[in-house]
Amino acid sequence: HFNLKEQQRALVALPLNAVSGALMVVRAMRAGLELHAVTPQSNPFIEFKDKGEGYFDFVALTPYQLAHSIDYLPLIKTLLVGGARLSDALLNTIPSGTPTTIYESYGMTETLTHVALRRRYPRAESFFSALKGVYFSIGDEGNLIIHPSHLRQKTVVTNDAVQLYSKTEFEYLGRLDHVINSGGVKLFPESIEHKLSQIVQAPFFVTALPHPALGEQVGLILEGDEALRRSVLIELNEIEWGAYEKPKRVEVVSSFDYTATNKIDRIKTLKHLDL
Repeated sequence: HFNLKEQQRALVALPLNAVSGALMVVRAMRAGLELHAVTPQSNPFIEFKDKGEGYFDFVALTPYQLAHSIDYLPLIKTLLVGGARLSDALLNTIPSGTPTTIYESYGMTETLTHVALRRRYPRAESFFSALKGVYFSIGDEGNLIIHPSHLRQKTVVTNDAVQLYSKTEFEYLGRLDHVINSGGVKLFPESIEHKLSQIVQAPFFVTALPHPALGEQVGLILEGDEALRRSVLIELNEIEWGAYEKPKRVEVVSSFDYTATNKIDRIKTLKHLDL
């Protein structure tokens, strides 16, 4: 898909004991790439800061790493971002004219690799598009079903809710097991997080919190202090919300817990709060 060629330069900045890092090694072996490896960290490009524009032909990062590497993007020709949703707010921090093409990936451990891509920069695409040999269908609960020709298991049933536009295009809505049921209205935290990314620059996530009348309510958890909480409470009024979408409770944690791949560990983080 990316038309990679032998001797082109790639960087593995993801854990080699995880699928994400292993995928970079497999790509390099398959394409004959010159692969450089660094210890996974928030900014993996510090030792390459004096290299010229386009030094790396291909790199894969998490959104967390991208957020800490904005000034180093000119080093990269093609960047693949995965592991978590890539927010508009993060993309808006990229300086105009940055010579990097950025793709957001979709895939699961069960599919062994990414099965769909969405270009996000410089020209953003609205939907994820299937890679060659893959097509999609929809389950009874609105969940995505993947049909990958490269697997012996010809269908992979996901727990991801999507809007399917064709057998090769879909819009990601969120995880079915993350759904918030507030007064009988089903809400996807990922969709609410997408709206919040317009106003919140600090790390955050949306989750279900108990409500005496509605059963569940939308809760917004911020990494920061009380001043940030007060500021966000005011800015929430700047967003156009659907029914029950607006967070009814906003909490702050001084420091989130993170997984080994720099994803927010929601369960451990929530334990810091008396909810």
